[in-house]
Amino acid sequence: MRVRLSWVLCASALGCGSNRGAGGPRSEATRATMLAVGAFAIDRVPVTAGDYARFVAEARRAPPASTGGALADLHAWAGGEAPRAYRSHPVVLVRFDDAAAFCAWRRARLPTVEEFRAAAGSSAYPWGDDVDPTRVNSAEFGAGDTVPVASFPRAMSPLGLMDASGNVAEWTASPGEREGERLVVGSAFDEPAAVGRVDRAGSFSVDTRAVTLGFRCAMSRP
Repeated sequence: MRVRLSWVLCASALGCGSNRGAGGPRSEATRATMLAVGAFAIDRVPVTAGDYARFVAEARRAPPASTGGALADLHAWAGGEAPRAYRSHPVVLVRFDDAAAFCAWRRARLPTVEEFRAAAGSSAYPWGDDVDPTRVNSAEFGAGDTVPVASFPRAMSPLGLMDASGNVAEWTASPGEREGERLVVGSAFDEPAAVGRVDRAGSFSVDTRAVTLGFRCAMSRP
C-alpha cells in the first residue's frame, strides 16, 4: 500500500533528545552499529528485516503482516519469519509503536527529525546540493521495491549516514501536525530522487503500515 500525504519542509535547529540508554550488553552492541554525532548516536543504516526478526522472536512481537497488494504480500512474514529474500532490506510494514518498541528493546529510541537532519548533512541532499538519481533507490532507478541497506554508498552523508534518501522513508519520534501523528523523513523507492531532501518531513498517522516506510534507532550520549 502506498501512503499519500502532503509533505512539509522542516527548518528547525538541532535539538538533541535527553533519553539515555539503559546500559548493558545490548546497549553496547547497539553503540557499535551507530554513528556518533554530537550529543547523540544514530544507526548508520535503517533497521533490517533480519534485525527485526530477533526482536520478534525474543519480545514475542507480532510480525509484519500484509496490507494488501502484491508487493506487501511479498514483504509480509509467514510463520513469524522474515522473508529470506528481504532479510538484508529495511524492515517495512511496521507501525510507529512497533518501531519505538524495537528501539527500546535495543536500549535505544527513535531519532528526532532534527537528529536525522544533523546526521544527514547540511546540504539539500546527503551527498550535496544537486539532484543525482544514480545515488539512490528511487523511481528513476526502477527497482520498484526495497533493496539491501547500504546498496548506494555514494549517497552517504559526510558524517557516514547511509540510506537517508531513497529506499524507504523513516519514522521519527517528532510529533506530527495532528494528534496521533509522527513526522516521517527521507523518501522511498517509488518517489523521484529530487524529493529525497534532508529538510523534508511529512506527518503520518501512528497506525500507518506501508512497504515504503521503515525506521532506524538513535540514543543520547552521556
